[in-house]
Parts: sequence; C-alpha cells; structure tokens
Amino acid sequence: MATLEKIRSKSVILFTVIIVALLAFILGDFLTSGRSFFGPGDTVASADGVDVKFDEYQKKTQELSAQFQGQNVDPDVISQMAIEQLLNEKLMKKEYDRLGITVTDQQLHDLFYGQDNGMGVLGALAQRMGTNAQALQGLGITTLAQYAEAMENPAKYKLNAEIAQAMKDAWFGLEDAAEDNLRAQAYGNLITTLYTSSKIDRQAIYNDNNERRGFSYAGKSLASIADGDVKIQDADYQKVYDKRKGQFKLNEEKRYISYIEVPVTPSEKDFAEAQQKYEKVVADLRESEGVKALTKNTDFHAGKAVKHSRGTIAKDEVLRGMLADSSALAAGSVVALPLGPNNTYRIAKVLDVTTGIDKVKYAMIMGKSADIDSIKQSLNATSFDSIANAVNAGGKLSGMAAREMSMLNMEPTADDKKMFDAITESPVGQVTFITDTIAAEKSADGKATPFTYALLVSERDLPAEVYNVTVIEHTLVPSAQTIKEVNDKFHSYVAKNNSAKAFTDNAAKSDYTVRKALVSNSTPNVGYIGYANPGLPNSRSAIKWAMDNKAGKVSPIYSKNDGTNDYLLAVAVDEIYDGKYMPVTSEYVREQLRPEVLLDKKAEKVISGLKGKKTIEEYAAAMESPVQGATSVFGDMQVENLGFGLGVLQGAVAGAPDGKVVGPFRAGDTVYVIVAGKATPIKDKAPENQDQQDKMAFQNRYVQTVLGNPAFILGDNEIENNLLKLTQDDK
Repeated sequence: MATLEKIRSKSVILFTVIIVALLAFILGDFLTSGRSFFGPGDTVASADGVDVKFDEYQKKTQELSAQFQGQNVDPDVISQMAIEQLLNEKLMKKEYDRLGITVTDQQLHDLFYGQDNGMGVLGALAQRMGTNAQALQGLGITTLAQYAEAMENPAKYKLNAEIAQAMKDAWFGLEDAAEDNLRAQAYGNLITTLYTSSKIDRQAIYNDNNERRGFSYAGKSLASIADGDVKIQDADYQKVYDKRKGQFKLNEEKRYISYIEVPVTPSEKDFAEAQQKYEKVVADLRESEGVKALTKNTDFHAGKAVKHSRGTIAKDEVLRGMLADSSALAAGSVVALPLGPNNTYRIAKVLDVTTGIDKVKYAMIMGKSADIDSIKQSLNATSFDSIANAVNAGGKLSGMAAREMSMLNMEPTADDKKMFDAITESPVGQVTFITDTIAAEKSADGKATPFTYALLVSERDLPAEVYNVTVIEHTLVPSAQTIKEVNDKFHSYVAKNNSAKAFTDNAAKSDYTVRKALVSNSTPNVGYIGYANPGLPNSRSAIKWAMDNKAGKVSPIYSKNDGTNDYLLAVAVDEIYDGKYMPVTSEYVREQLRPEVLLDKKAEKVISGLKGKKTIEEYAAAMESPVQGATSVFGDMQVENLGFGLGVLQGAVAGAPDGKVVGPFRAGDTVYVIVAGKATPIKDKAPENQDQQDKMAFQNRYVQTVLGNPAFILGDNEIENNLLKLTQDDK
C-alpha cells in the first residue's frame, strides 16, 4: 500500500513532466521547420489582403535563379525580387477580381490556336519544358492538338508519366500566363476608356507643344555661394518637406543605419611576397618541360591547354600581349601576363606549335538515306541554305543553315571522325554525302537504319600555325597574418565604440569610412539601392539584426569569407521609422532634403541682393552675368542649351507679359531674370491626325503611369515581409 501511495502522490508531477516534454518536442519541430504557433506560418509576405506562400516564393525564386543563371545576381536580391513580383501579381489579380475582369475558355482557345493553328504556342510549350519543337517531333507531336492529346493520353504516344506531367505543367503555366495577359489587357482598356481627354485637354496639350517663345535672360549660378554662407533652420526643412512629403511615405517599418565595411584584402607585404614567388615560377617554367615546375609551386595551377591561331590570340584580352614579341610564340616560350581581376597572377606557356585549320563555314542537312536521296538533285551551293530551312519545317529531315565554327580545339570521337574529316577535307563549294548508321534508330527486326548527312563547306581557312597554350594562374588572398591584423583592429574598434554615436564619430580616426543606409524587412543587402547596385552580398543577417534592435545599438561583427570580395561588417541603428511617414526631423529625411533646402537658401541670399533693380541689364550687372537669348517650348522636357529640370523657368516664360521683366526666381541651380517676347506657332496648321496624337500624349502623360502599377493599388496598406524571420543570424 505504501508503494501505491508513493506512485499516486507522484502522478501529478509525472504527468506534468510528460506534458512539458511533449510541448518541447512539438515546439522544437515548429521552430526547426521555420514555423511557430504565433508566427507567420508559411506566409512569406503579405499586403492588402494578399499573401505570398512559401511554396510560391520558393518556385518563383527557382525560376528567377534559372533566368539569371550566369549573371552573378546576388541570391538575396533574387529572393526579394521574387517577393515583389508575386505581391505585384497578386495585387493586380485582386484588382481584376474586384472589377469583375474574367477570361473565358473560348478566349483562351482562340489565343492558343489562333491563326497559325497553335504552332507558335507549341514552340512556347516546348521552351517551357526546356526542349524544342524538333524534340517534340521526335515524340510524334507536330501539332498543338497532338500535344493536348498526348498529355492526357500519354500511352498512345508511348510517353512515360514524367514527360506527360512536364507537358501538363508547361500547358497550365502558359495558360495562367495567357490569362494574366488577357486580364491585364482588359484592365488597360478599361482604365484607358475611363480616363479620357476632353477637347479642352487636347487643345491645351497641342498649345503646350506648338508655341515657341523667345526670351532674354540673365542668371547667377548658386554654385557661386558657399554652403557655409547660408544658415538653415527647421522651418526651411519643413517648407520643402511639405512639398515632397509623399516621397517619405512608409508601407513598412524602416531603419536608418550607419555601417562600416572593412574589406579583407592582401596587404602590401602579401603583394611583395607574391611577386617574388611569381617571378620564381616564371623562371622555373622557362627552365623545365611543360608545367613540371608547378609540382614545387603548388599555389599556381595550369588551366586546360587551348589551341590558338594568331587571330584568336589577338582577340583574347589575356593573351593578346604575346603578339608584341615574335619569340613569345615559339614552342616552350613563357610570357608573364599583366595582373588580372581579383589579384590573379597569370603566366602563359606555349606547349607546342603545330599546324591546323581555324575557321570553317558549312551547312548541313540530315535524315534517313532514302529521304536525302530524294532531294540530291536539288542540292547545290546556291540553294543549300534555303533547302535546309525548308526541310526543317517538313518533319522528315532537319537542316542547319550556314554556320561558322573553329576547328582548332575539336577532338572528334571515333563516331565523329568521318564527319570531322569531311568538314576539314571535302572540296569547298561542293556537296558531300556521308552515310552512317545510328544505333538508336533500329527497326522492329533490330536492324540499324542508315542515316545520311549532306554537307556543304562554303569557306575554309588554309592550314596555319597553331599554338597550344596553357595559362597558369595564382589568385592572391590575404595571408593569415593579414586577416588576423584586420580582424583584431576592427573587433577592438567595435568593442570600444559600442554606441551608434561613438561608432560614427570615431571612425575616421581609425581610418574607417562610415556609410548610411535605409533598410527594412524588404531590403536584401546592406547598401542595396536597386538591382544594378545590390550592395554587400550575403549581408541580410546584419539587416535582420538592425530590424530587431533599438536605436543607438551597435551590432556584432558580420563577415563574408568565401574567397570573393571578403569583408567584415558592423552596423549601428541610428533611427527607427514606424509611422505613416518619416518625420521631417529625422536624419535621413534631412539628408535627402538638404540639397534642395540649400538651393532655396542660396537663392534667397542672391535675390535679397538684387532689390531695387528694374531692367534686365541692371540685374545682369548685379549678377555679373551677360544678357543672353534662348527659346522655350512649354511642353518640351528641356530648354534648349540650358538643360532639363527647368519647369519653373518654362512656366515663367509661358506666363510672362510681353516685354516685361519677370524675376528674380530660382529654377534648378540658378537664379534667373527674364524678358519674354511674343509666342509664335511651330506649325501653321495642325495635321489631320493631330487630335489623335494629342489623345495619345494625354494617355502617356496621365494614364500609362497608373496601368499595372501596384503602388497605386496598394495605397496606404502596409507590406509585411517575413523573409528576415527565415534568415540565419550568422556572424
């Protein structure tokens, strides 16, 4: 009984332990899978009631990564691009739904099959599958109707399930894109119809563009006034802010940060040691056969040997310097090349010199022997390309129009040798027939089907010297000692300057440069100002830290050390903006407004010194400016010889009384005084289609900016971007 009582008394504790353990297990699973009970779940971003789900985001990111493959676009930039595109698409779809814009099955059918019976769509589907129309022909699919049948009944076309599914994915994807395009067109037509111009609007546009007015002017550049000669007060910022407040509207919380980036690069000592090693490797290569010298110089690596003619060497940015010295092209010669990108030391060595053919221009038709035989009489040097294009569309044969190819580095296999010999040896201008058997094309009885190529070589270089060249490279990276010194210095600086003010104020004393950046949950990198200027790669973790911390804090040190553009990075949070607008008192806003405020204050100073002047000559003398002449057309984007952004000047000219002094006033970075003459028409008579031109001008000016622009649809709604919650805070 005593034992049972002990068990009974401990049961509550035991039950509690089990529950806690279960909760820990469940919560751990949620946390490691990127979800939480109270977090965003699988929503990556949302705005105005539309959500971007993780699977959508992942798919779009993969599509964009494939699209930008080979272009060295930062992955974090691609991630943000995916979110923006998906939000834009969803916001526009929501607007289409709100307006009742739909697409019927008949519209899609008409669009797909169209006038060419779907052949263009067939090509687009093949492209979405990552193949081409010829490959579909090999599957027995030559029309869009056959494609539709094959994806629903793959067995009839002897297709496996994977291919059938790929065909369906391509079809549905293209159908979705087509539906979006049709809805966008309908939306555009609706907006264009709603926002129409009246006759008065069109007449105003015509007048703006048809009246030219000459004027005399004197001007004083505000660059002549030093910044320190004017005093800026809060009211000056407020005045400009009130005009440009929309520029500082917030759709999500933002932070203004200071950051210091310290590049981790080789020191002068590293370069000196690398130069000594480089000179030794050059000497060793000259004294040894091939690249045997590299066995004791393992920092240097030889690339694959490539055969060159003089022509290809001349076109090669790395090797063209070899042509400056004729001895550099001798077998065994070694040439020290200029330092390359990323501190890459390069050496060229000519392994051997032979002879060979560089460029050959040829065309080809291929198919079953019987089919080639049927067109043999038609093949000749003048009609070959046209026949190749014609048979491409026929299905039985395929052709390749004339193409130029270098034969220097071709290494034919046994299967290719017959073709290689024909390209390099057959008579120029004469069709040559090559028959071979293709093992993959066997009939039911197992016999191979003969396959014939009709080849025409139209141009061929004469055999010339060929230089087999290898390029030996060594990319200099910072030494361990250099890395330690850079790290120690920056860690010491951040530890001592652990407030935002000290972090910024003391940087110059330690030879560091402070930069500023405006960041939010949607900023992919520190210093990002657009896809063309992506900022510091792999710095999203520092942004995550900034968005999670208070103003005045300084981050730990983040680093990028993958061997390309390595750096150390620390950020400080200067200001936090979480209202509808950034306030006029903020450092960021004032930095943005300061150039305009300075111009206003300088203009006030200049204008105050011109009081009492009456004639343009008096103004010109006071401004130390000649009186000059110019013409203005109000509707133009610029004033001839004076530049762009002078709308104030154009407006003053347009509204000035004839012969009267107008000014002084500021336009751009200059204070002007003008005297305008009479306006004269550019055209005596408007052309018959002038009204239509003015309608288009109205649409371009006032309507096109609205079409398809989600910023107008988003309005005051906020964007919630949860991507930073998925970011690892790596240091």
